[in-house]
Amino acid sequence: LDTNGYWGTHLAWGRRVIGGPYYDRFDTFLLLSNPSQDNLPVEVRFLRPSDGPHTESYVLPPRSRYTVPVDLLFPYDEVSMEVSAPGQGVVAERAMYFDYQDWADGGHAAVGDGQASLQGYFAEGYTGEGFHTWLLLANPAEEVAEVEVDYLLEGGAPITKKYLLPPSTRFTILVNNVDGLDPGNVGISYRSVNNVKVAAERAVYFNYMGSRQGGHCSPAVSQPSTDLYLAEGYTGGEFDTWVLLANPGQDNAEVKVTYLLPDGSTVEQQRTVPAMSRSTINAEDTLGEMDFGVKIESVNGVGIVAERAMYFDYDGGKQGGHCSPAVSQPSTSLSLAEGYTGGEFDTWILLANPGLESATASLSFFPEGGSERSMQVILNPESRMTVKANEVQGLENCSFSLLVESDKPLLVERSMYFFYKDRAGGTNCPALNGASEYRYFAEGYTGG
Repeated sequence: LDTNGYWGTHLAWGRRVIGGPYYDRFDTFLLLSNPSQDNLPVEVRFLRPSDGPHTESYVLPPRSRYTVPVDLLFPYDEVSMEVSAPGQGVVAERAMYFDYQDWADGGHAAVGDGQASLQGYFAEGYTGEGFHTWLLLANPAEEVAEVEVDYLLEGGAPITKKYLLPPSTRFTILVNNVDGLDPGNVGISYRSVNNVKVAAERAVYFNYMGSRQGGHCSPAVSQPSTDLYLAEGYTGGEFDTWVLLANPGQDNAEVKVTYLLPDGSTVEQQRTVPAMSRSTINAEDTLGEMDFGVKIESVNGVGIVAERAMYFDYDGGKQGGHCSPAVSQPSTSLSLAEGYTGGEFDTWILLANPGLESATASLSFFPEGGSERSMQVILNPESRMTVKANEVQGLENCSFSLLVESDKPLLVERSMYFFYKDRAGGTNCPALNGASEYRYFAEGYTGG
């Protein structure tokens, strides 16, 4: 309960202002994975709005995963993170569990950005009743970043705003409070107009249909694409799946959506996404109850961005939602830093083969503090499959990371459904196309 009135008095200027005492309602974890055969030195630079940057150093053993509880380093604070491992590269994710304003409890996870950039895009955002959408920006540079943001509306002209981001810090915008923005669907396009690179994420906290409360978070996509893919989708039971398309360009995009079904069959759908706008697809309207992957093509060459949002009641009580961006290409080597099978956590690995040939994939699991486990799967052409990590021998009651290596390019995502303390929900992330020397996380919060 908000017995000290924190949320009632500290939501101001579109920021989550820090000030105590109050109850700790957000737990933030940084998950690091080393898929290589050598020790891996990693540095993490923490950026906060009210203090200077702070750096912590870690060494990850070969084929391992490591957990950083950010709350223990910076309690009751807002924090962005820059993860660096020059040379070998690192796989990283950030997971957060929360009770947001005492009406949306759950968790979300994100893979961040592989590099800060001059522009970025989000297909998803909603500011209607029961939804709060936040834009999180991180400036890792030593100079001010001047950022211009276009809020892309469904059926209307975009709204443009400008912001100044101080050096080596993070900046928070409550999209619901943007002047001139009516409640409804919104995509986001941003650019740095003074050539200072930034990183961004978008977090949404919601009461969906009055019965499923939670939150989800996604990193920005740095470039639109004509070909996009999603490994996960499900419309059975108490699951709703939405495919969100945003067109930040000046020309209409003619889009073909192909649903990849478990038996190798496909279902196609056409959609026009007008210039500088976004479009929403309810997958159940086309498929009925089904699990599926998605291939998205802009057939007239106009670049778009896409996300997939899912809202659910999993296993009779784990209610919430998660959201992930589409990836621009499949890969033969894919990595995930996060996974957990202990307590009331279920972890699923979602694999999709968008190609026309069968694929053989090796899954290597790296339990934290344990021995590597592996398994092999075969995916039919244009199909998807699921692996429940809880049922893999040797992964009982542990945290782990994952490396997937395949003879044909695949799509991989991970979904987790949980009770964490007294918070129920789920998270999802797409696998990363290998380790990278840097990862940037704009979002992170350890306060109430």
